[in-house]
Amino acid sequence: MSTTYSNAQTFVRAAVADMLSAITGNLSSTRMRLVSTTSTYSRFVWIMVERIAPGTTGDSVIARTNDMDLSGGVPPSLYVCAPLARVQDLEVHILNFLDTELLNYGKVDALLQSDMQDGTHCATFVGDSESGYANITEQVSLLTV
Repeated sequence: MSTTYSNAQTFVRAAVADMLSAITGNLSSTRMRLVSTTSTYSRFVWIMVERIAPGTTGDSVIARTNDMDLSGGVPPSLYVCAPLARVQDLEVHILNFLDTELLNYGKVDALLQSDMQDGTHCATFVGDSESGYANITEQVSLLTV
């Protein structure tokens, strides 16, 4: 196993743990885009974690990718859900998917975004697997709305 792959795994493990922890608070959604920097063609995957409004059993959380094609009947590569109280159960499914997905990525660049339950956007963060998750930084935005 290469050091680059190990760094990518370490990065996504920390990010996924934070995403799942954050979704139990005041977030409605949190997402992470991972991009390979070693390929001629852009390889990327979005992991999205979304809180679903309460039904008869209370809030639920869905973790999924965005690679589905509803017109062609192609489901997302990852789609798992759990009650909010058991959100940590999703972690193993997400990490198993990413372990396979990242095999040919090399160094991974990441973009992390979140939205509050009231619809406001949180700060966007960027980082990469070689610098480590502890070194993610807030993305500077020149656009004000």
